[in-house]
Amino acid sequence: METLSTQSFKFDCDALYIETHSLHQEGKYQWALLFIDAAGAVTRLPTPKVTSRPTSRHGIGPALRDSHAPIVPAQPHGPRGGPSQLLGYCKIGAYVGGLSRNEFEEVGNAAISGAKDGVRPLWLLQVLVTLQERGRILWDGSVTAVEGRVLDINREADIRWLQAFLRNGPYRIYMTTI
Repeated sequence: METLSTQSFKFDCDALYIETHSLHQEGKYQWALLFIDAAGAVTRLPTPKVTSRPTSRHGIGPALRDSHAPIVPAQPHGPRGGPSQLLGYCKIGAYVGGLSRNEFEEVGNAAISGAKDGVRPLWLLQVLVTLQERGRILWDGSVTAVEGRVLDINREADIRWLQAFLRNGPYRIYMTTI
């Protein structure tokens, strides 16, 4: 039995989104970062197969270039090799625009490789911090506060997914702005 969503999404152009997945273990999530350029082309910094990251840590992997929005990317695999559940998308509302695909990949690859401060598990947060430092994201608070908001959203979505699963009904993937 699977709880699938047949939703389709229209992503905004020149936007950043955090894509969130449940690993079907309490408090375990995977995140990816999506950049949709002005033409609608999607570049995704994915989260690879990771088995032992705490809830606030994210995996590493190379940037992937996808075709054009709207899309719902293929779901990554959970810790036992099965698919994880796409929970939804958090649009980064404080993103001011103007990022190029090359700059996104440069910042992402530096964070993924651990080149900045040697912090590999926090690659997604490091990308957001770097974009904030470069003036591409104008948050008043810290990236850590944003991480907490996304984790809260994940927990609520995980409960809604489980309820849909138990009722044998469809799960409605969320799209929100943080």
